[in-house]
Amino acid sequence: MPIAMQSPLFGLIPFVLLLSLSFFILVVVGNVKTQALKIFGYVIVALCWVAALLIFSTCVCKQMRKTCPMMPMRQNMMGQAKGTMEEPIAPKAPGCPKMQSK
Repeated sequence: MPIAMQSPLFGLIPFVLLLSLSFFILVVVGNVKTQALKIFGYVIVALCWVAALLIFSTCVCKQMRKTCPMMPMRQNMMGQAKGTMEEPIAPKAPGCPKMQSK
């Protein structure tokens, strides 16, 4: 993975660019006389906002996955769900012959 994609802060760059672009489109749409061009401008602004929301939510999800303290337990549960995990082995006590025979 490239270094630029490892930090969630680099996801803010396209997020801010899309919001800035949508602002300037709204400014231009305010000066347009034709109704069809206004509708087209509003559709483009809505698509920019949806794309910005997806980028922002992806960055937040990636950051949460990196710092999640429950990740080992989640991976353990996913392994059990797929049936690929082995049976848990009980710890053997060094002085107990009953535990050592199992």
